[in-house]
Amino acid sequence: MTTIQFKLGPWSDMADLFAWDSSSGEELTDWIAHGLNQTMQRDGLLGAWADVYESGGDTLSVKMSAEFGEVKRYAKIVPAFIAAARIGFAAYQAHRSTIEKGKLFFWLPTGLTMLKTRSVQLLHYPPYEARTFSDYLYSPTNRRWEALLGSNGYDIEHVTPLERICDVVPLAGPGSDATVINEVEPYFMPYGRAMLSVLLDQSRDRTQPVVAYGGPAHGWLKSAFPKQIRRMPALFSLLELRVGAGKAVTPVLCANHPSEFLFFSEPGHDAKWAFDIMMQDLIAARWQAEMAENRDADPAKVLRESKEFWSRKPDAVHPIVAAQEEVYGYAKQSPAVRNPTGGKIATGPTAASVVTTLPRKPSVTTPRRTPARRSR
Repeated sequence: MTTIQFKLGPWSDMADLFAWDSSSGEELTDWIAHGLNQTMQRDGLLGAWADVYESGGDTLSVKMSAEFGEVKRYAKIVPAFIAAARIGFAAYQAHRSTIEKGKLFFWLPTGLTMLKTRSVQLLHYPPYEARTFSDYLYSPTNRRWEALLGSNGYDIEHVTPLERICDVVPLAGPGSDATVINEVEPYFMPYGRAMLSVLLDQSRDRTQPVVAYGGPAHGWLKSAFPKQIRRMPALFSLLELRVGAGKAVTPVLCANHPSEFLFFSEPGHDAKWAFDIMMQDLIAARWQAEMAENRDADPAKVLRESKEFWSRKPDAVHPIVAAQEEVYGYAKQSPAVRNPTGGKIATGPTAASVVTTLPRKPSVTTPRRTPARRSR
């Protein structure tokens, strides 16, 4: 068994960063521990356990143990995750009045792989349901992309290491309206860059691959790395970025948003539209899977081969379209759909400003922003 203990930070800071709701009936320590235990499980450390407790000076600490596997690297990556979170929370506090107009609340990408990350999925912002169900992967958006990886021959039981999500704006909100998100997005630019850097392994010449989903994520890349990206990225734009302070290069592929296909029944979205979207998504998922398995591969060559692979198999695409229309037909009504463009593919310079149009009501009450101290 390996065990490690380290400090997380002051009680009040952790309550803020982890969006603890004092009326939930859960202790803050249990709330944080739940996310860390999810991370350990998704890192493949079955039988492992994280225990968060109050240590001296009103500080929260954590003990992480695994009977089968190493946990030592958590002592570096978890504090780095928290440091990036502080950058985001500072922006949230500075623009809180505007943010609350959109019924948004601060929410971090907790509970996902940290040690076994094989790729990072760059998205715009999380849905309310990530917090409601205490599961960042609770979304048909994520389920559908998992199926695309499976259609590319990737072992569907081991896709979790590819699902390390980084939302560039850490504000949970309704998937139907990104108006306020778009307004405050520039203030969270330092957070997005910092968190993306933390989640990528910078120890080699090349990091894990990143897939940027949808126009808003493509636009964010251009704004976040203006010196490295000269033109607005579009579908299948392939970038090589230096995200961190070191020399490591990160290959990035710009893809459709996974929920675009969920709008296959909308007016104007005929069978050809559904086929084209599916073909594009299968290509992007194949690139992700191949690069995740061999991060030192030539990204351009892998993309070219992925396009060639699916261009030779059009007859195989039609059954996948039919299967996903059946399985995910209900999903566009789900409040957990993260959809930035309402099924409209934006590839031009205005891609980052497109707002979702899917009407629905959020299914969660926004938690209190200033958590009350519990009595001890």
